[in-house]
Amino acid sequence: MSEAVSGVGDGPARDPAAGAGTPAAVLVEAARETWRADNRADAARLAACYALWRQCERDLAGDDDAARPGHAVIDPFDVCCTHLAAAFAMSCGRAETMLSLAVDLTERYPDVLAALAAGRLDQRAAEVLARQLRTVDDAVIGRVQREAVAAYLAVIEGGEVPTLGAVRDMIDEIIKAHDADGIRLRREDASRDRGVRLNKGADGMSTVSAILANDEAAVLAEALDARAAEFADPDGDADADMSRYSLGERRADALMSLALGGRSPASGAASPGSVATTGPAAGADPAAAPEPAATPGPAPGSAGVTLRPAITVFAEGATGTEGSTDTEGATGAGGVTGAVGAVVRFPRSGESAVEALLEMLAASAGASIECMDAAIGAADGDEQRLRYRPGAALARRVRLRDGTCRHPGCTASADYADLDHVVPFNPDDPAAGGHTEECNLLCLCRRHHRLKTFLKWRYRMEPDGTLRISTDDGKTMTTRPSGPLADYRRELSRRERPTRHRRAPARALAQSAPAEPTYWHRRNLRIRAEREAVAEANAATRDATCPRPSRPGLAYNPDSVQEQRLVDLLDPPPF
Repeated sequence: MSEAVSGVGDGPARDPAAGAGTPAAVLVEAARETWRADNRADAARLAACYALWRQCERDLAGDDDAARPGHAVIDPFDVCCTHLAAAFAMSCGRAETMLSLAVDLTERYPDVLAALAAGRLDQRAAEVLARQLRTVDDAVIGRVQREAVAAYLAVIEGGEVPTLGAVRDMIDEIIKAHDADGIRLRREDASRDRGVRLNKGADGMSTVSAILANDEAAVLAEALDARAAEFADPDGDADADMSRYSLGERRADALMSLALGGRSPASGAASPGSVATTGPAAGADPAAAPEPAATPGPAPGSAGVTLRPAITVFAEGATGTEGSTDTEGATGAGGVTGAVGAVVRFPRSGESAVEALLEMLAASAGASIECMDAAIGAADGDEQRLRYRPGAALARRVRLRDGTCRHPGCTASADYADLDHVVPFNPDDPAAGGHTEECNLLCLCRRHHRLKTFLKWRYRMEPDGTLRISTDDGKTMTTRPSGPLADYRRELSRRERPTRHRRAPARALAQSAPAEPTYWHRRNLRIRAEREAVAEANAATRDATCPRPSRPGLAYNPDSVQEQRLVDLLDPPPF
């Protein structure tokens, strides 16, 4: 089914006498009015974002940018996005998208903004119109946007629900009549958007999204479908039962097989580096069911891509040497001793079971196992405190603690961020303050590092990594570290809370109960007696003539039609 653009206006022409007073018609009209109100609220929010951006420009206009080097110039757009991310509790990326749309609609597409403010189209439709018109010549943009808005409103208010592709084609026809080069320039710009993104999600799964040219996407789809077909019938048996594996699952296996350069199941046995992602559980009979989910990988030392897992072990008060240890050709995994409550993290693959760890170690050419003491400041040293650049161990700890850029709303990975001193390092007198230690270092992406250095906001960080930022207007923003080291510390803190904060055991509650039974105590005794009586009645009425066994707590009577229907609902047929 094609994706449709939301934006129903007043709807198709209807006979006023036909169902005008029905409850459904009244509710539909009420829903349509709330849709218009949402559109007007979106327009008001975008107008407020634009006004805030202009105010940020005025606030920074007093600074002498001409006297600053290029790396010290602050963009008002970034400052405004910071305020929006804190005000709406959203990421910096969403704030940038919203502010960009507000600026574009206000300064370049006022007719689109007017239709949004009138409630006639929604924000998603406004984004589509702005995206299609972004490369139109400024000399004709006013006329083109008026025609595009009028054509779009005429379609949706005439009762049609156009697909996204139909809206794009309709706008492109209008653009061609006024500025044919605008479409060519837009397509050239779109080619710069090519890329692949990997986002770690929840429940051990990640999302891979790719933007490719149409011909490139067609080639990839053909390759995936061909490999998925091999997974669907690995032994050439057309009668193989693959109903439990969806096309999407087979495509995921095919993608991993192509990435690892392994052989498909149809070409014979899987290579020694196979990693089972789905399918029968370990220890099951291989002949009992086909193995479409075995993702063939290359044997160690082959020409394909070799998986080299990275493992980080956090432990409070670990006695081992902090750092990385390479294990070449590992065929098993030993335990981590000398540390109570140790946690193993897989930075690139998420949480894994012990069986999956053993398979990865056996299939890899080598693994990097990192043991780290989770205590705060364990990597600090007297000599290092007086140096500007942190050592490798300390830098690694800060990145594992923060997880992302610590600026409010920013999700840039800490692996590619700058390490900055919260209290600036004093090169003239290092002992005076601004020491290079864990409680004074944080991760900031280059853009937000520039904001911290030159915007003169006040930054304060607590020993556990909690960062508090105070702006010039007195507002305070708080961010907490989200890396695996911070997660381990929080979990350890929860386990080590004093006993007085824990729940009292049931025996202690029973001993502290008053001698005289309260109303609630007598009520619980009565309910328990009633339940026992119902259970005894069920046991007395249950015999071999009952079509279905009775359920606990249900006074079953096989002659009652109502109770028979209730049992049918509790025990539905197998279809």
